[in-house]
Amino acid sequence: MLVLASGGIDSAACLAYYIEMEYDVEAMFIDYGHPAGSIERKHVQQQCQRYRVPLSTLTLRGATISYPGEIRGRNAFLIIAALMAKPAFSGLISLGIHGGSPYYDCGTRFLQMMKELVADYSEGAIQLDLPWIEIDKRAVFEYCSSHDVPLELTYSCEMGTVPPCGRCSSCKDRLALGLNP
Repeated sequence: MLVLASGGIDSAACLAYYIEMEYDVEAMFIDYGHPAGSIERKHVQQQCQRYRVPLSTLTLRGATISYPGEIRGRNAFLIIAALMAKPAFSGLISLGIHGGSPYYDCGTRFLQMMKELVADYSEGAIQLDLPWIEIDKRAVFEYCSSHDVPLELTYSCEMGTVPPCGRCSSCKDRLALGLNP
């Protein structure tokens, strides 16, 4: 079972969820040239150390992503990159996409197409699993709170600043949950 980990609340919840379900979990962090890449990697490493989960990393060179908000093609890229980086893998690939996101690549139509694509590419050996797709960010947060997910090890600022900017949509999501950005 491979969790595509970003260092944020949703993917940290995925790590905890699959460990609790007694899957053999590994994580992959993909730095796709986004501003928060290096700090997110640090947080994913800390989460993986905490859960004793092996971590692999993949870095895309040449991309320049400098704006907050929706990054066109992000989730499709993450999924396809995982397929390319792990050619012998079979099982579940998971992302922490939750319901209620306004982004195209978090919607049911897109995700159904990606599920079919992953299954077709792997002749059914790999399935895309999205445990949070039917619940919103608040419910993911409540799962984390009731399952001792180390929220202090998460990071979600799209700008990649330390301290977090407090203005991007990811920081606003954290603030709405009563967390520091």
